[in-house]
Amino acid sequence: MNKHSILTAPLLLLATAGFTQQPASMAPNPSAATPELQIQRLVGDQYLGFLRSCLLVYSDGRYRREFQRQQSMSGHAQGAWHPPMVFEGTLSVDEMHRLGEIVESERFASITGITGDLDDIRFRLVISPGGVFPHTDMEIFAASVSHAKGPQVFEIIGNHPEKSESVQPLKKWITVVEKKEATRIDSDAASFCALSRPPAGSHWQPLTRLNATPSYTPTPDYPIGAQKGNSASVVTVRAVISADGSVEAVSIQRRANPALDQSALDAVKKWKFSPAVLYGFPLPSRLDVEVRFHAN
Repeated sequence: MNKHSILTAPLLLLATAGFTQQPASMAPNPSAATPELQIQRLVGDQYLGFLRSCLLVYSDGRYRREFQRQQSMSGHAQGAWHPPMVFEGTLSVDEMHRLGEIVESERFASITGITGDLDDIRFRLVISPGGVFPHTDMEIFAASVSHAKGPQVFEIIGNHPEKSESVQPLKKWITVVEKKEATRIDSDAASFCALSRPPAGSHWQPLTRLNATPSYTPTPDYPIGAQKGNSASVVTVRAVISADGSVEAVSIQRRANPALDQSALDAVKKWKFSPAVLYGFPLPSRLDVEVRFHAN
């Protein structure tokens, strides 16, 4: 098992709201409002490199879309990126109504969690001193949607017919939005939908760390009543780490005994990590960690 597996691109968890049309004057500043829809895509072409994009849609119909392509020369992707392109515009009432129909449909609303092979992404990348490139064609599609009953977050890695069919109406809607005439603003305004910007002077160069790093690792309790052996016991725990560094799920990969196994799981659930990063984006990841119980 590779201990440093990339899962997907990151998402912001949005507050609940409904798809209702409101006067634009209620929220004139996109950064000051909570979006109803956030889409992030990372599309890899083995010849053209990566294209990353994002889309934010607000309840009053305003939207922002950003995209940036990796540079390519003679059919080979380069480490550098073209400058990002940023557009802002306003959707019509009909377009917002159609979006509401799509995301509130029962089939679409049932899509949750991560779908796809969590280990596959790592093997679709070429990592070199010059940057990170797609080894084969690939796509990651991530969405966060505000519903009246609560937020919906999902991530689709690769091509999965059932999920792809359910999300296809939204992809078609996005394609229409991307073709709309919109106002192009300065590339310096790019934030890729409120995510952390690259450090000053980075010139948008990829910043990649394929493994999460533990930053807070409280020691597990030795279970009351458990018999201590003469040497240290080791439990290997597999942790799914979210993009914010918290532990999302845990499972046992190497056991000691039931009491120690449970204590290890309880401890790792509380751990915090500096998340894996791809192109400056924090990523969910999966990591195997060893938890040691000492006899004394």
